[in-house]
Amino acid sequence: MHSGRMNLSGVTSLWYNTYMEDAPHTLSSVDVQAADQALIEKAKKEAKGKFAVDDVDRALSDVYDVQERSLLQFILLGDIAKACKENKRVAVDCIEVALASNLLTKEVKSDFATWKFQEQPWGYEYFYSPELKWDIKIPVRIYVYHNKFKFFNNPNRVWGTTEGFNIPNPFPEYWPLRYLIRAKLRKGMPLSSQAL
Repeated sequence: MHSGRMNLSGVTSLWYNTYMEDAPHTLSSVDVQAADQALIEKAKKEAKGKFAVDDVDRALSDVYDVQERSLLQFILLGDIAKACKENKRVAVDCIEVALASNLLTKEVKSDFATWKFQEQPWGYEYFYSPELKWDIKIPVRIYVYHNKFKFFNNPNRVWGTTEGFNIPNPFPEYWPLRYLIRAKLRKGMPLSSQAL
């Protein structure tokens, strides 16, 4: 058994009240409030610049709708890909997808122009705003890659909140290289297994 005062960093009062009520020590309400405040501050720091999970889910549904209307197969990248792989929801600062350049036909380009997607040196970008939240604009970045690449050749199919998406394959090898891959995609650099 633990004696003395307990350090509550990372433990909420709900957890404490549920699991530790029979412990032989006591906590003051000040200790519990301080622990709760520390958790709130930690969550704020982690979520800084990130959008709410519900809004990200809606934006992800919009990405799925775009790919279906354009008859495309995007490959999710970064944290959103990992969340879909693990069947979890996540707060992110943007949604990033990869698209093979051979799928970027004149019809797709026309669709993107009609939908007011902004052309960028690395592909396209648009901003999703959830219904009745016009002040929230979640960036969706569509990186266009121009050559065959190990992680994008045979993507895995996973299910997001309700829709199916492709993710890089093999994912365990992609994950540690994700920042390098994103940097190369943003610069329009060729992706090759030897360069990684």
